[in-house]
Amino acid sequence: MAVDYAVIVVYLAGMLALSVFFSARLARLKVYTVSEMPDLLSAWRERVAGRGVGEPDALAREPATAT
Repeated sequence: MAVDYAVIVVYLAGMLALSVFFSARLARLKVYTVSEMPDLLSAWRERVAGRGVGEPDALAREPATAT
């Protein structure tokens, strides 16, 4: 019977430790406002395209031609 209680106490202590750990991790995350989203999206698109942030887009400089 005492073993059952010990297992429950260890389980609850583990859950509490995990909860504190992940709460601390979430507290360090930066929360972005809606006004910052366009800047974040454009920087992300530039990184995905393989360019450094702020470099001109090669496709944007070429004139659009109809085929």
